[in-house]
Amino acid sequence: MTPRLTFPIALASRRRACQCVLLVCALGVPALSVAAEQDAAAQTTSIAQTGTGTTGAQAGDDAGGGGGFDFSSSSKPIDITADNGIEWNKNEKFYIARGNALAVQGNQSVAGAVLTAYYSTDSNHIDRMTADGDVVIKNGTQTAYGDHADYDANKKLLVLTGKKLKAVNNDNGDVTTARDSMEYWKDRDALVARGDVYSIHGDTKVRSDLQTGYFHPNSAGKKVIYQIEAIGHVNAVTAKQTATSDKMVYNLESKVAVLTGNVRIVQGTDTFIGDRAEIDTVNNVSRMTADKTKGSRVRTIIGPKNNNDSGPGNAGSTTKP
Repeated sequence: MTPRLTFPIALASRRRACQCVLLVCALGVPALSVAAEQDAAAQTTSIAQTGTGTTGAQAGDDAGGGGGFDFSSSSKPIDITADNGIEWNKNEKFYIARGNALAVQGNQSVAGAVLTAYYSTDSNHIDRMTADGDVVIKNGTQTAYGDHADYDANKKLLVLTGKKLKAVNNDNGDVTTARDSMEYWKDRDALVARGDVYSIHGDTKVRSDLQTGYFHPNSAGKKVIYQIEAIGHVNAVTAKQTATSDKMVYNLESKVAVLTGNVRIVQGTDTFIGDRAEIDTVNNVSRMTADKTKGSRVRTIIGPKNNNDSGPGNAGSTTKP
């Protein structure tokens, strides 16, 4: 028979402990207006590179729950099941559920071969939570997959690692994969994916060394990722253009991308080269500029066209160097 705990239960301390186990579900994962470009870029770089800074909602704000899990705020019972038992080790100071462990509260859940919660002094105050083995983390709109999840309760930081890291937005099908790790900074409303990151957002596909997505509440009060910043070997592909650069800030709502550093845009048979570009994918207008402090110039290479050429370069798009 599968061991099962359904909360609330008689012992309040045990209830709090199991709730803490479930806080490993502090992940909110993508989908990914542009805020002021410089401010947004500075905030993203701060979080992605140093783990500091703030963006979106303030600490503790979890509007709509769409940006992350928050079991502690729900009045619904928490249901934990495991094939091989649930135990509390007082000497080693941890709680553990083994064997196809699953914790569910409402539409939120975390699953793994083993779920573990650690505490240093007070058994009602968990310092760290982990999930191991085929980890699946879900809420109403998002699902994340990995081999290991580690949640730092003090930093409110969840790190997901494994060979097949993937985050899926169940509402619109947006997908992000990464080689090294995915980090969710709960209080800062930021998701950082590291190592050969590949994300799909509608008809836009972005590959880079690192990507950071920022959450904010939409008109319904539900948190969604509204902006993505890509850094390192950026390659962005749409139905009409392919762009490469050192860095890109992309607004998922306005569909405007700002690229900087070694920018190259290929549009049909035409190529545009410069230091900075702004691409409006809705109005199909791109603007390329050069860094005058470097004495750079914008370069445009217009390829030959024929009457049968129906590529993006002949689709009425306009590029303004």
